Amino acid sequence: INSRPGHVSFNIYKSSGPEEYTLHKLGDKSWKFINRTIKKEDHPLLPLNEKPKYKEIGIEDAANTSNEYLMSAKIDDAHNLFYFPATGEKVRIVSYREGKRATGGIIEHTHKVQGFQDLRTPKELANTVIRGGLYAIHPKTGKATPHQNLAGILNSDVWKSRQKQEEHGELLSVIYDVDKYKGKGVSNAPFKEKLEILEKIREHFPYQFDLPKMAVNKEEKKTLLEDIRNGKIPETSEGIVLHHLYEGKPYIKAKFIKEHDVHIRGFFPGEKRLEGKGVGGFYYSHTSDGPISGKVGTGFTDMERADMHQNPDKYIGMVATVGSQHKYLGTEALRAPGYLGLHLDKNSQEKLDQIRV
Repeated sequence: INSRPGHVSFNIYKSSGPEEYTLHKLGDKSWKFINRTIKKEDHPLLPLNEKPKYKEIGIEDAANTSNEYLMSAKIDDAHNLFYFPATGEKVRIVSYREGKRATGGIIEHTHKVQGFQDLRTPKELANTVIRGGLYAIHPKTGKATPHQNLAGILNSDVWKSRQKQEEHGELLSVIYDVDKYKGKGVSNAPFKEKLEILEKIREHFPYQFDLPKMAVNKEEKKTLLEDIRNGKIPETSEGIVLHHLYEGKPYIKAKFIKEHDVHIRGFFPGEKRLEGKGVGGFYYSHTSDGPISGKVGTGFTDMERADMHQNPDKYIGMVATVGSQHKYLGTEALRAPGYLGLHLDKNSQEKLDQIRV
């Protein structure tokens, strides 16, 4: 990574995660070997196993909220923490998943995102933890990279991730919440205070961080909703989030298409060009051992269909996210469901590591 007389820093990019080391010369023949790999126990500020829960309302109600609520576009991203440790230390992008024993559950994405390798924490932001996400814009479609491809970019090691970004789009960062500021917990602060902090971060790092599109008054909110619905905001097609500017209330989300977590129970065969080569889709239930509620046949790439056909046991039992407009009462079947990807937070890391498509 860098070297000068008496000092060498290098990284090793393993499938289990990146490792960072430094060699520092102490005398004529002695060197100090330092392991700088991020570990959970060294960073108690990180809220690794916590994730805010949002209240959900209908998309029609969102446009009629008062000016006390700021509306922001809900980016098609994967949730991450942006961690600013002590002054001068490297800014980190991390998420958490049980099963990552070597790092206590930490999954680091810093080395996969262009422009973050040399980012250092300024004094004004020391011991700050920001919530946000990573997403990508697909170079061919100009729209947000589908969730299943984004998951592949994030679940790969650093080298494979960089290769996949050439095909599916470069990882980009967005910030939209503050957990801690200068070591103080501010997760329950009014959003107006959080927004000032987020703006301060963007001023420091204008090329690395961005904020989602926002609106305050009813006319702006109506326009934002129409822009998302009509595909004019490439980084999202999901919906919006509402933040109360003056009270520390939980965030509210509204989506054009509702997401459902389902359990993959089996597959049905593909037809025509997919016959014998890929699955047509999968059968699902709403609990791990509940009754089969329906099947999903759209949203897959050809590579995913082929891998599911060749290795069904890798997928059966995993939690998938599907989008649907409606859930039928009684049968619990979803209307016109489409596969969005494997749920990154509800599957074991061991299972996810087996999926490389």
